[in-house]
Amino acid sequence: MRDLQEQFTAKIDDLNEQIGEKDSLLQVRDIVLKDLKAAAQSLNRLVSGLSSGGESSSVLHDEPQDNPTGETTAVIVEIEERTSMEIERLKSAIREKELALAAKSAEIEITKQEMSGRIEELETALDAKRKNTVSTFELWEKRKYSGFCLALA
Repeated sequence: MRDLQEQFTAKIDDLNEQIGEKDSLLQVRDIVLKDLKAAAQSLNRLVSGLSSGGESSSVLHDEPQDNPTGETTAVIVEIEERTSMEIERLKSAIREKELALAAKSAEIEITKQEMSGRIEELETALDAKRKNTVSTFELWEKRKYSGFCLALA
């Protein structure tokens, strides 16, 4: 009975360890996702500033003052295109990370359900083992008692 209990305990410990590993992976993914979102927001602000003609942009301040307006506009358009592509790439990466995160969350939930089911199975098996042990002990006591009564007769 101890072996069975030790096996069940080991299985439970393994499942708890797996859940811990998956939780740490989720935490890492959360950090990466936050970083990607922050980068996307930063690029969005840059594009918004450039497209609205905001003169506080460092890109516009770096431009030489003697550039014609058409050249400055071309630079702005090029930067907008590059940042738009980068934003789309980041949005795609965020969507992928969110999907992976959702899949991991579902996997963790399934593992938790499996673990609950296994714990119930273990408890049922342990209860059955206990009942069997009690029944065996009671049978042994009855035999011992009937042997004692026969010896008296």
